[in-house]
Amino acid sequence: MILERIFFEVHPLLKTQFGFQSRDDFHQSYAKDNAPLFAALAQNRSCVQSFQDAIKDVVHNRRAVRPQEIHEYLAELFHEGIIDQLVCFNWDDFIERSYQHLYGIPVSPDPVIGPKDPAAPGARFWKPHGCVSRPTDDWVLPDQGVSIPSAFRETIRRQRSAPLVILCLGFRGHQTFRRQHIKRLIGGVPSYDIRPRLIPPKPALAEFSIGTTAAYALGRILGKPQKPVPPP
Repeated sequence: MILERIFFEVHPLLKTQFGFQSRDDFHQSYAKDNAPLFAALAQNRSCVQSFQDAIKDVVHNRRAVRPQEIHEYLAELFHEGIIDQLVCFNWDDFIERSYQHLYGIPVSPDPVIGPKDPAAPGARFWKPHGCVSRPTDDWVLPDQGVSIPSAFRETIRRQRSAPLVILCLGFRGHQTFRRQHIKRLIGGVPSYDIRPRLIPPKPALAEFSIGTTAAYALGRILGKPQKPVPPP
């Protein structure tokens, strides 16, 4: 676990601050509530930079961590214009790498908008929490809530005359509040919630909950051959 390594090997003063005598103490605290750990990390810019550099190393240098089928589907849907506005809260660059692999060019002619960037005309790809391609930027850490660029909300407002749908992929468990926060910020747009198949859908969490995998759902949209997904 990257956060554990930061606490015990890179910046051991954090371990002392929390009184951790062992890594077991750390894991018990993390399992109970990891927000205080990330809050302590955020207080020290050197710690934050070590964390972001470690995330970049994992994403770019570990063979087991690489783009999957779902990332190629998203890249294809974005390229074809089926997805008009793409907002990614992950730090990895799997969608960008998938797009480059499929089309041999950067993700789009429009810039990718990060947390501190001014919105460019025609922007379509938003990464408001930061990205490993820019590890020295200020990222949004897990305890810092959800950041939705005001320019993105304005883009959605201007498009209200056309049919719009929000598709939420990959949110689960403790991330439920993020999805709900996104819906409140954008407001008034139908939302389809694709839940991981092992987590039963809860209708209260979205207007339309679909208990399947994101890869299966997007593959169907693209007309890809798909094996049936067992019910949750």
